[in-house]
Amino acid sequence: MKQFIFFIAIISFSLLFVYPVSSVCINSADDYASEIVLNKTKINYNYYNLANAKNIIKEGDKYILQSAYSQNLAVILEKDNSDLSVRIQMPVKIVKKQIPYFKFSTTLSNIKINISEKEYNGWKINCLSGIPIPQCEFDKDKTSITLSLVSSNKYDVNIEINDELYDCGACDGVCIGTGEKKCIYRALKNDIQDILKRAHLISVFEEMMSSYRILGTGNILIEDLEPEIQESIDWKTAMNRELEELMNQNIISLSDSDINSITQLASQGTAGNSKIIYDRDKNNYEKWIYYSESLFSSPEKLKNCNEFSVSLLPAGKLSFEKQKISTYYLVPILITLFLFLLFLILIIIARLIDKKQRKKLRAATRLRG
Repeated sequence: MKQFIFFIAIISFSLLFVYPVSSVCINSADDYASEIVLNKTKINYNYYNLANAKNIIKEGDKYILQSAYSQNLAVILEKDNSDLSVRIQMPVKIVKKQIPYFKFSTTLSNIKINISEKEYNGWKINCLSGIPIPQCEFDKDKTSITLSLVSSNKYDVNIEINDELYDCGACDGVCIGTGEKKCIYRALKNDIQDILKRAHLISVFEEMMSSYRILGTGNILIEDLEPEIQESIDWKTAMNRELEELMNQNIISLSDSDINSITQLASQGTAGNSKIIYDRDKNNYEKWIYYSESLFSSPEKLKNCNEFSVSLLPAGKLSFEKQKISTYYLVPILITLFLFLLFLILIIIARLIDKKQRKKLRAATRLRG
């Protein structure tokens, strides 16, 4: 049973690497956003007060507001489990573009992967658990490396580069290819060598050159995301303005120290797996940090490759109208008030008539006497 589960895990994980780079965006919506999850204890929010607000777009349990910092930015409020997520988002559109594509593969024998970090020197590391490790992926900038277990001590290594590689006329790194060779420049070569050495796969880059195979080269067409409106954003100021505005509207409650700590972390791209949360860091201290740096962060989720059109932005700033009593409720209130006044008038008239009759009775009694 364990072997079956292990096999299924390998197959499932491998599917992530079957599709070409065109199946996911290089730049995601998260790359043009900053997000804070208000998960610190004793932080309160009145999320459902927004149901009666003006200039707001509701999508399911998500509310979209116009930014207090810029009319070209959106503020997205959404439940994150039992907490509130406040996200500042630049509108992004899908564009088709051509990018360089160079992919080669090699097989390394008599090795065992040994790496436990989730990040190293800018590389994002995602490995399946197991002994030996069945599969790993390393991503940095425009380079992706996939390691797949072939046997107990043999791995296939696939390296994909989406950067412009030039001909080998004056190559300062290593030339690779058949026919028209390409130059993996020195900085990139050293970067790849560094992460594979860290994983105990190689000692030097040249160890992969004895039996490599070129899997693809040229340009490929992809769909990517880019900002719909070009604007320079001061993300720290923007986050500060949004949090203070939400406090002024009595939607959230935060201390000045919390706002200051959150603001210092806000920058473009601090969303999704890099969103700001309150958690323990690697040294076990509780504070506002990026999710990816928290002690209990899980492997990365898929990128948010969804378009966020400028048409989703509300036309004006968030505001609340004074609540008016509906005529539906006003009519029975007026009728009740009228009946009460009529009853009161009848009581007064009855008392006046009774008082007048008593006076006549006393007058008649005196005449008889």
